[in-house]
Amino acid sequence: MARAHEGWCDAVLLGDHHDRVDLPASLIASACLEAGIRPWVTLTCRDRNAVALEGELAACSAVGVREVHCVTGDARAAHIRPDTTEVFDLDSLRLVQLARTFDLTVSVAESPLAEPVGRRPARAADKSRAGASWCFLNVGVGAARAAAFVTSAREAGSTMRFVACIAVFTDEPGASRLAGLPGVILEESAVRRVLGAGDPVQAGIEEAVMSARQALAVDGIDAVDLSGPASTASDAERVAVMRAVAERVRVDAVPPQETEGAA
Repeated sequence: MARAHEGWCDAVLLGDHHDRVDLPASLIASACLEAGIRPWVTLTCRDRNAVALEGELAACSAVGVREVHCVTGDARAAHIRPDTTEVFDLDSLRLVQLARTFDLTVSVAESPLAEPVGRRPARAADKSRAGASWCFLNVGVGAARAAAFVTSAREAGSTMRFVACIAVFTDEPGASRLAGLPGVILEESAVRRVLGAGDPVQAGIEEAVMSARQALAVDGIDAVDLSGPASTASDAERVAVMRAVAERVRVDAVPPQETEGAA
């Protein structure tokens, strides 16, 4: 499926899942690079000790990865893989510092709606000082709240650029999956608009495009990440929905070329 992303997105954020076994990030990244796709690799501290994380960073650097997304990782619910032990040798701050020793561009995550809400801007500033240059804002943060958070983070000392994660869903299972993620709050009216539409797929695309446009209008939001299942019907349908959203947003982001001889 990697080649299906060619030509319409700048990079693919590779996830690190808490409820299933993933192939090593460096292996997936290598396959993406071979397919002409730019991987942005997520590394979490939940399931790897410091030695394993350092090895994964070294491997990513060796295969040509340029960006890594460093997060502490959410603790698992008791019923998810109860036979495993979580690690947390490091947290996101120390993982950022380690990643910078490999001369990688580093991003982090923030959840402005998750408690302790008041500490989040200062935490973002700490991550900036640790060496992160990009910050992904969690799904469900509207444009107004994103603007307030960016302002507060800057006042606290952050120099990072921000990415707004945009919820993309076109069916009830997809919306439920997104809403079940830690720190994610989907706007109920948006869910009703999409799921109650005569054509939920088109409605989901329109909702995501509108949210992306609003986010990109915020000073300090320099990119959007299309997040969520998009469609649970099939992988091909998921890519088609994401592509439809991305192409609409990219048209908005590219200024029209001047016509030769125009006044």
